[in-house]
Amino acid sequence: MENLGQIIFRNELKVKHAPKLVELSLTEFDEDSVTFRLNQGGYKVGRLMDVKAVPIDLENCNGIPRLVTSIKDFFGIRKNFALYHNGANQPSLGIGDGRQFRAAKFAFADGIRLVVAYHKFRDFNLWTGYLKSPSELYSIESEGGQTSEQLNLPTALSFKVRILRPLERKMLFGGTAYEHGRLGAEIAHSIGTKFLDLNPIIGEPSSGGKDLWTEDHGFTFQARFIADFRQFHPLTMSEAISRQVKLLFRKIGQDFANSRRTHTGFVIFSYLDNERSVHSLVFKRTRKVAKPRVYRIEERARWDLNPRHAG
Repeated sequence: MENLGQIIFRNELKVKHAPKLVELSLTEFDEDSVTFRLNQGGYKVGRLMDVKAVPIDLENCNGIPRLVTSIKDFFGIRKNFALYHNGANQPSLGIGDGRQFRAAKFAFADGIRLVVAYHKFRDFNLWTGYLKSPSELYSIESEGGQTSEQLNLPTALSFKVRILRPLERKMLFGGTAYEHGRLGAEIAHSIGTKFLDLNPIIGEPSSGGKDLWTEDHGFTFQARFIADFRQFHPLTMSEAISRQVKLLFRKIGQDFANSRRTHTGFVIFSYLDNERSVHSLVFKRTRKVAKPRVYRIEERARWDLNPRHAG
């Protein structure tokens, strides 16, 4: 790892709300730990950010030395990264994708999230890990129970959400669908932690499946954030909320079908209202337990004597 220079990342992929230039370097390397430093010139939420990793292996990959490391985020989720360096040229970074590594095209950290952009097939993907709990980004107050005949939905818990940091407010009012999905998952985590006495793990919103879950997989969450209801025209806001929540209820049913351990699901729907305030509605669904079939004595006897069922 001698003569290891910096990896220069330029935001050529136009990732929103990110620095234009990031210099990644290795500041610590021993048997037990690796520290990556991100020098993000001009980035308002953190110029210098250190990210801790654990070394896994130092190996040869097609003639180029490769240091494989593992980063564990706030939720205990691990992601592998590979640092390539031949001792002379500029090093490069790979991000684990299944059994292979894909070339990282951009990386930055905002103090809470670590974001890496990489090409996959013809598109580029974003991976987000959490350096700290995102719950410190939001102030959430309960508005009590709410039943709306217009929504045609069961009683929900209602919360008012205040976004504390300017970066997330920019993501709200000028963000992409991915960023809105990220906000929805983070608000769901914050509500689950503060009001439901759970510590849900945030998944990758773009990967499908459950959005959040508890470590024991007993609880599942489907989260959504809608900032602009014009996309649902000609539906009214109430009609659009009702339809979206029902779709999320179906996904909860799919989560139940995919895991026998999951017994409770929460739908957490967050939205920006006409007064530009953020609210969240929380719905709960529990798995229906099938009642055991009770046979009459003569029916059981017929079952036992039927030769098709013998043995």
